Amino acid sequence: MKPAEKLYCARCLTILGIVLILFLIVVIADSMSTLWLEDMERELATSLEITSGAIAGR
Repeated sequence: MKPAEKLYCARCLTILGIVLILFLIVVIADSMSTLWLEDMERELATSLEITSGAIAGR
């Protein structure tokens, strides 16, 4: 294998590795934000029920 071919192959593998890492970061960030948003939604719903119950009880 010629040095130019080795360099081209190394560049392709590096770019492929970077794309794979970015993809994994996006997937992990998306799943974490989904979990975080579900927890936040549940907390807000509970707070709204407590607040509306307190207002209705007056």
